[in-house]
Amino acid sequence: DRASEKPRTPIWMGLIVFVMGVVGGWILHEAAKQNAIPIDAQQWSSDDNGDGIDDVTNYARVGAAFSYKTEIDRNFDGNVDDRFLYNPNGTTTNRESDDDFDGFFESRTRYRDGNAAVTTMDMDRDGEVNRTVYFVRGIPDREEILNDQSGRVVATLYYEKLRLSRSEHDLNGDGFAETVRTYDEFGEITSTETRQRR
Repeated sequence: DRASEKPRTPIWMGLIVFVMGVVGGWILHEAAKQNAIPIDAQQWSSDDNGDGIDDVTNYARVGAAFSYKTEIDRNFDGNVDDRFLYNPNGTTTNRESDDDFDGFFESRTRYRDGNAAVTTMDMDRDGEVNRTVYFVRGIPDREEILNDQSGRVVATLYYEKLRLSRSEHDLNGDGFAETVRTYDEFGEITSTETRQRR
């Protein structure tokens, strides 16, 4: 009879399996809180124009206190054309925008401490950046316009208090911005200077 009895599992093995399950669950919970695991726990939407179709959708992950992503249909055509990404504290980190509503996200903005820092734009959908806007505390400071073929900066526009104040242009494409212009508050050119390469 003793030979036919099945050996019992020691109680300590059950305790080990239980502890492993608790630790594993805690690790998954903490990783999800840090947005390391892309598991959507919930989403909620709103209809801004009252047409019965949701225009704004927020996504949250398991255990997170804030959403990690918001998608917006700005022109109410049923397609997402604005996307915001957030860190675990709910602060904006990135934005992707389809500003001409053609289905292609041509603008990408990186944020620093919740303020826009740099925006890059691919205006002709070829995968190359055509324009780059740099911000200081979320306010446009300067914009660089690039030549698609050479990849060189052909114009730099400088802003003061949201107004275009000065620009530098490489009109002959040699890599040196020889033409400098200044502008008044109406955007009219007030002076043009041609510089010599030293």
